[in-house]
Amino acid sequence: MAEPLAPHPEVEKLKATNALLRDEVVRLLAEHDHLLQTVRPNLLALYQVKLGPWELRLLEEQCATARVRRLTEMVQASLNAGRLPDATEISRKLDAEFALWQTRLREAADKLQAAQRLLANPMSPAEDLEFKQLYRNLVKLLHPDVAKADDGQAAMLWHRVQEAYAATSLTGLRELWELASQLLPPATSPNSLDTLQEEGKALSRQVERLAQGIAELQAKPPFDLLEKLEDEAWLKTRRQEIETQIAALQERRKALEAYLSIIPEVDCAKWLGAN
Repeated sequence: MAEPLAPHPEVEKLKATNALLRDEVVRLLAEHDHLLQTVRPNLLALYQVKLGPWELRLLEEQCATARVRRLTEMVQASLNAGRLPDATEISRKLDAEFALWQTRLREAADKLQAAQRLLANPMSPAEDLEFKQLYRNLVKLLHPDVAKADDGQAAMLWHRVQEAYAATSLTGLRELWELASQLLPPATSPNSLDTLQEEGKALSRQVERLAQGIAELQAKPPFDLLEKLEDEAWLKTRRQEIETQIAALQERRKALEAYLSIIPEVDCAKWLGAN
């Protein structure tokens, strides 16, 4: 009886190397998703909490000043045409023209409230660690760039994983990990030396591409704000800049209101009170 062929001495070494590369691919894929689905929304929420109230006040003052400026233009246009301004018509036009401003104000206020809710109940360190580890395990088992699974069951489970991850559902990931680990067999490595070498090259290229993508992502907004949002001196300066803008707008608006208040032919108090 012929003895079985001994494996090539490089096979086990390549299998071990490829396993490490695969783990690195999994880590980078998980890090990429963590940046986009966790770090990014948290950074935007943190920006809102630390600077949003000032920016909302600025937007409110921009709206108020623009409204008074537009009122001044309409009143002056009527007087220049030799007629008294029509209060009903001007009010209608102002409301119509500034509907978009009101929408922007509501959206800014809603965004601030949503940020406060997001940051109000963070996971505990232990839960956060478990959440990240579960997701990494599921990436290794289900991610199409790693598992190479062709069956629809794996694709369906991966879609559910993405939903649970986006919702920051620790319970959801726990349930999906238990389900996926029972339903899907573990991945197997090829035994051919040539195949392992090609697999190693592909994995190395994937690691390089993912690492470059993460580096590029971290250099873009809002990730470039991380250090600034932790710098109280920068925050103080930025708030002062916004306060200066608000003060300048208030001065401009008061000057316009003063001008309107001295026009003898027109009582603009009703319009000014609306602001």
